[in-house]
Amino acid sequence: TVRFKYSPDSVKVGAFVTFIAGMTVLFLTGLYLWRFFYREEDEASTVRRVAKNSIAPIILNLFNQALLMAFAALMARIVGPVGNGRYYTAVLIFGCFEIVANFGLDMYLIREGARDRENARRLFFNTLALRVLLFFAVVPMLALFLFGRQALGTPLAAETLWTVALLYAGLLPGSLANGLSALFRACEKHEYPAAIQTATTIMQVTLGTLALVGGLGIVGLAGASILTNLATLAILAVLAQRTIWPTLPRAKVSIERPLLHTMLAENWSLMASLLLQALFPFVNGLLLQNYRGDAVMGWYDAGRKWLTALNVIPSLFTFAMFPVLSRQATQDRPGLRRSYSLSVKLLVMLALPVAVLVTAAAMPLVRVLSGAAFLPHGAVALRILIWSAVFGWVNSLTNFVLIALNRQRYVLLASGARVVFTIVANLLLVRTFSYVASAWIMVAGEFLLVLLFYADLRRHVGAVEWARLLWRPALAGLAMGVAAWGVSLVSLVLALAAGAFTYLLALVLLRALTPEEREALSPLVPAPLRQVITVRRVS
Repeated sequence: TVRFKYSPDSVKVGAFVTFIAGMTVLFLTGLYLWRFFYREEDEASTVRRVAKNSIAPIILNLFNQALLMAFAALMARIVGPVGNGRYYTAVLIFGCFEIVANFGLDMYLIREGARDRENARRLFFNTLALRVLLFFAVVPMLALFLFGRQALGTPLAAETLWTVALLYAGLLPGSLANGLSALFRACEKHEYPAAIQTATTIMQVTLGTLALVGGLGIVGLAGASILTNLATLAILAVLAQRTIWPTLPRAKVSIERPLLHTMLAENWSLMASLLLQALFPFVNGLLLQNYRGDAVMGWYDAGRKWLTALNVIPSLFTFAMFPVLSRQATQDRPGLRRSYSLSVKLLVMLALPVAVLVTAAAMPLVRVLSGAAFLPHGAVALRILIWSAVFGWVNSLTNFVLIALNRQRYVLLASGARVVFTIVANLLLVRTFSYVASAWIMVAGEFLLVLLFYADLRRHVGAVEWARLLWRPALAGLAMGVAAWGVSLVSLVLALAAGAFTYLLALVLLRALTPEEREALSPLVPAPLRQVITVRRVS
């Protein structure tokens, strides 16, 4: 039997445009319904506040990821493994210098604004001024790095260099927009920047599609990001003026040099730790690209995209927890330990089934997202990379806890140790084992950071009983893996269903959540259902 497949780019673009239109309608419908289901409450429990600050942003950011993943699928099929690898290289380079230019000011404003609303206006204005100064100060550093990279290693392609330059040009409006988002989060209104980000994501993928169709390639994508960041800044500014600014105490604001110096002094270690955390994938990616080329980098990125999309869950959860953790770090250390332990358990309970399901479905996942040109290598990378989430999601939370405890310098040292490990491991293994070594180094690096972070956390918060905390979810995950593997010999779809059912059943039978943990989470259960559960317990 001979099969012919006709799928020109025009058909792919048409399908994507239809998808974007449908998602836009869904987003607007959700915004309309949100007004009826949500009411602001002055007196709300900690759990309820965290739920409001995390669930809505998580849903919206998963929505964003769906848009970006669909666009990534279109992009991968148009630019291929080489173009995909070049774009990922540009994003890695830009990401490191973006961290230097932002200088940890997002975390600073969220932390200090949550603690001291009286000075929120003053803090916000001065962080904006510092962002502008840092943007221009970093330009020579970026130019020097690119010059050295071209002179010392295999030169990057011209389109990679142009992409880096345009991405950085869009950083100025993007950094100012981040400042507004941080102000919303400091006031525990996380749903606002998340909703605006969704609107601008729709704009971003629309402009990106026009760039690809117009033959502008990855350089056009970088140019589209400038327009997207400008739109995000404008919308957030208008929304902040109407919702946040009137609620803040009035105060005269001006550029205060002593305050700017204080911000730099307090934030340099946080910035350095964030930079070192970014250098972890940066070193992995750039050494892989240098030794094995753009195409191999594209295969590796095809697997990494799924991990990045899923990492939005711990990122938003910990952002929502940060104001609460900051207060508990100064007022209630036992409460901080309880919050941390429960949060770790919930993250691991979610990460384990995600890792098992993605491992089983790696081939179709990469085929759907990137196409057959990225197989089988992209699937091999994904099967390994996804297990870094089990440790990485815990690190995401622990990192924020240590920041709340003002332990930025230790975070810096721990992150630096991981970068040293990554450099040595890459130099020893990547030439021979290619992207497989890069993927396993990611997993090992996250596990190393778990150990290093916990060593300091134990000194300041107290010991966490890891075995008692996680043995039930771990056993449930093992049962899930065995069930999925056994049924996969018959059908992948049945294997995924059997694995998910087995995991949920094991969690129930093993009583994965203790009575105290269920009580702490009870405010998240709707009132009618909570009453039914209470009646059954009493009876």
